[in-house]
Amino acid sequence: MNGICNLFEASLKQQFPGKKNITYDVSQLFQYIDELPDCSVLIFDDRLNAYAPYGKEWVKKRIFVHLKKVAGAK
Repeated sequence: MNGICNLFEASLKQQFPGKKNITYDVSQLFQYIDELPDCSVLIFDDRLNAYAPYGKEWVKKRIFVHLKKVAGAK
């Protein structure tokens, strides 16, 4: 999930190269994910002994949980 957030932050840095501090909210991050042509994650499922695909909605839910944990740790 960090990797997707890092991609978004890198795109913001390209859009605003002169800014030292760039802030955003989760809705902007989710819009970025929605606009990606393809965004999916493969997670290994022991029951299937195979990788199972998860799409954008799953990714957004996991990112939201991840960001809540990061914010709570600070």
